[in-house]
Amino acid sequence: AAEILAYIGRDMASPEGAFYAATDADSLTPSGHMEEGYHFTWSPDELKAALGKDRARIIRQYYNVGQTPNFEGRYIFHMAKSHAEMAVDLSMSETDLSKVITESKEILYQTRAKRPAPLRDEKIITAWNALMISAFAKAGLAFENQEFIHGAIKAVRFILDHLYVNNRLMRSYTDNAATNNGFLEDYAFLIAALM
Repeated sequence: AAEILAYIGRDMASPEGAFYAATDADSLTPSGHMEEGYHFTWSPDELKAALGKDRARIIRQYYNVGQTPNFEGRYIFHMAKSHAEMAVDLSMSETDLSKVITESKEILYQTRAKRPAPLRDEKIITAWNALMISAFAKAGLAFENQEFIHGAIKAVRFILDHLYVNNRLMRSYTDNAATNNGFLEDYAFLIAALM
């Protein structure tokens, strides 16, 4: 949950704090072709180049990067076993394995950041933002994480400042303008988020 919210806050939040609608599935490959999932997937050779032989071996086993690619000739990371089971399989302590995984994910994120990013739909939808506000607020309380709580407050402030116009909730915000009257889900999810 914390990693998902960190991703949303890092890659899907506007500078003002609201959350964008989506990212495209397609992104450019090194050969200049658009390919579905390329930005988020890996090949064994890319893992080895980014992490070195030993770390790549651990990451490949941990995330089930085996003989048969699971998406378009590449790999989407997938944990087939629990962290504890993987520590046993790799003959490592859970603490040591956690350290390798955490460090490796940061290296892979930095490597991936050099790839062309997929297009992002920067429309801000009230209902979807309200759902994210609820998630950030709940996670902030559960994890005692002030950054998550601040993210929720910042997004609420954006909606109240930009999507509540003349005592009416609007549905979406694009190109510095709120458009379309809000639907029941916009009201319901925002009320739930505020509560």
